[in-house]
Amino acid sequence: TNIFTHGLCCVIVYTPAMIWSRDNTARVSAAVLRDSDGGVDFESYAAVLPGEMKKKNVLQKMLPFLFDERDYVSYGEAVRYICIKRQSCFVYIDNVAASPLYAIPLDDTLVMEIENSSKPDYYSVTVSPSSSSSGGSKNNLITVLLRHCKSKKIAFQFTFDRSKDESVVRRFCGVLERMTVRIATKASEMEKRKK
Repeated sequence: TNIFTHGLCCVIVYTPAMIWSRDNTARVSAAVLRDSDGGVDFESYAAVLPGEMKKKNVLQKMLPFLFDERDYVSYGEAVRYICIKRQSCFVYIDNVAASPLYAIPLDDTLVMEIENSSKPDYYSVTVSPSSSSSGGSKNNLITVLLRHCKSKKIAFQFTFDRSKDESVVRRFCGVLERMTVRIATKASEMEKRKK
């Protein structure tokens, strides 16, 4: 496992041996995932950022009018290729990468929320359109936040450019919703077996 910091946030990068080592699909490219049994549940480009990178010092808390309240990043800087298969979201540098940068476990500890662009979450990062994405329009960028169930803190944020595919956010959310139902069903079945 490699650990690096992005701002004040710590991100765990899974080594390829940690990703699905159970069924020998470590070091898998997006193409291999796509061609494996059942294919992928979802794939697309998205700006992927770890959650809550913003930590305030005493001055920022006491004199907020002196500091910029929002963090910004361009879509082009943060864009990654994501593939969801089973209960993992694999994050690649692009769609032809030989192995993922890291994997995000999608389990029942995460809750999905589509961010209101007119009133963004205080701890989310504002993703600005790059010149090559969205035709320069911020209206084409939609952010989905994955939050921890208990703390309600942002775990990851995914920003999608819907200028070429209007359904990308609906499809992403649909996959996550179906996955949550599957996880809840498995958990209830395991509880029944214990009794």
